[in-house]
Amino acid sequence: MLKVIYGLCNSHLELASKSIKGLVKAEAHDMDIVDSLALHDALLLCSRLEKFGFKAGTDYGVYQCGARYGLMIKRGCSLIVNPILKDLQSMRMVWRIASTILREWRYMFGKCGGDVYEALDLAYRVMVMRNRLSDKKCPSCGKVSGTIIKEAVHGRDYSIYTKKICCNRREKTILRPWRAQENFRAC
Repeated sequence: MLKVIYGLCNSHLELASKSIKGLVKAEAHDMDIVDSLALHDALLLCSRLEKFGFKAGTDYGVYQCGARYGLMIKRGCSLIVNPILKDLQSMRMVWRIASTILREWRYMFGKCGGDVYEALDLAYRVMVMRNRLSDKKCPSCGKVSGTIIKEAVHGRDYSIYTKKICCNRREKTILRPWRAQENFRAC
């Protein structure tokens, strides 16, 4: 899957798997640390580093932290690793939201054809909207402050409730799936 999705070749994957098998002791001197990686995430990051010419043992090292893995990366490697970490975090967020949506839909409406894709699409739009709502300035006072976000699935709709910490301004945003409501009831 890593070869297909990320365009990695066998040699980079082999070098990455060798670096994961040859774990190092965690001694961070002028290095960034990425903790709590699953095996496939660590393999992806190591193979991307190998693809760009970085070497295990000198530019990065892999260590075990519980049942998961950690990565010590020289600061120059962070430019390659940071976008991948953001993508992995976004994928996990979409998966978490989509599984919540799908669980609720299947409880209420039963299994419908295409509901997995519909839930993934809605979950991605929810994640984008959450980011937009948490980053925007408060409409009341114009300050940039923290945002408390709560979410709920109501039938086919996904509601996002936000509260700005600066002046307690509350907003409600409702996102709906792309298909019409009547088509879902026919499933």
